[in-house]
This record gives sequence, C-alpha cells and structure tokens, in this order.
Amino acid sequence: MQDTFLPQPFLKAFPEPEAVFVEPVARYQRLLNPLVSIQLSAIDPSLSGWLHLVSPIEPYEGYVGEMGEAYWGPYLQSNWIGFRVGSDDRYKLLGDFRFFEVEAAEAEGEKGHLRDHYDEQHASFAACKAAFAKSGQICRVFRGREPIPVPALSQLGGDAPVGNMEWQDVPGAAFTYACGDTSPMTRDGRPYRFIAAVPGWNYRSSGADNILLYYDPVERIVLQTFDFT
Repeated sequence: MQDTFLPQPFLKAFPEPEAVFVEPVARYQRLLNPLVSIQLSAIDPSLSGWLHLVSPIEPYEGYVGEMGEAYWGPYLQSNWIGFRVGSDDRYKLLGDFRFFEVEAAEAEGEKGHLRDHYDEQHASFAACKAAFAKSGQICRVFRGREPIPVPALSQLGGDAPVGNMEWQDVPGAAFTYACGDTSPMTRDGRPYRFIAAVPGWNYRSSGADNILLYYDPVERIVLQTFDFT
C-alpha cells in the first residue's frame, strides 16, 4: 500500500512515548521521536499487536551510530537500530545507549553536545504534532506558510523500497544484509518482514529520506534502517 493518509484504523500517529518504550521512557523519548504505530494484522492477519516507526534525533551529519563503533553490538551498528518488542508492544533498545553520539559524549563529561540540533528537532516534531492535532493529518510545517498534508506512511507492507542502504558485516552481528536483498536476514537464514517506510522529514524538519521498519515475529525483534538518497 502506497502513500497512506490518515485516518486509518490500523495507524496511530504520534503515539505516546509511554506506549512505545520501556523505562526509562524519558531517556528513549529524548533520543527517539515516536512517529506512528502500525497494527500488524493490517499487513498479515496471522500477526497481532502493534509496531512503531521511530526516528532518532541523530545524526546531525553522516549516519546514526556511525561515531559509536565502540558501542556497536548484535543489533546496533552504523545506520541500523534494533529493539526487542515486549508482550505489551513496547520497545527495548538491544544495546548500549552510548551508541548515540550525545550519550557517548555525556558519558565522557562533555555537556551540551548536539544541544542545538536536539532542541531544533524536538521543537519541529512538536510543531508537526500540533498541526496533526488541529488537522487530523500528518503535515509538513514551514514558518509563515500553511501546513502541507503528507502521507503517514509512504509504504505499508509488500517489498521494501530500493534505496541506498548501509550495512557492515561487523563481528557478532545478529543479522545480515546484502545489496539487492529485499530485507535483512537472521543469521540462521530467516528473512525479516518488511513492515513500513516513511520519510523522517514528514514528521519534523529533518530526517532520513526513508525510514524502513523490519520485523522478525519469531524473536520479536524490530530493525530500523535509514535511507539517505
């Protein structure tokens, strides 16, 4: 399904962080904007529950996690973030929070790192959320202009859109991805299900050209990656 606008019974725009993340919710909320929740049965009636498309505030430039190689792990590496999905559909980061540049800097005693970028993106996200509350649509918001409605999702289900993916076969990685693959694979050869995609800048002033969401229903693991064209 292409370019899905609201309202839809299987989508929840701007879900509350408490419904998306485990504790510490405030820490997750600072690093990741929850964009939209997706009811899995809309893609496959045999699946149940909800998944969430989230957008990291980073990167300011480059790829998310690119500077955090010391904190890469089985489900965290440059341009890829993994979460465990709990029985209550909430996400738990599968790795070290210092994967994010701002957290690594603060752990080293550097205060104020990327503060302006974080402040700008959270303010932009809040403006888009306010426009949704008023119009019932996801909108791009520009100063001095009327908000412009945009799709809540650019694609729901089907084959993942082709883009410029970044993946490295780092030691201990729990998944693989090769150029031309339709999805990442578990190490024992099971393909992740493609769930949805959306430009990050549909929900705030900057973000990836496409955020792609994948799911392994066996292990209940979500992977997100980010296409910058």
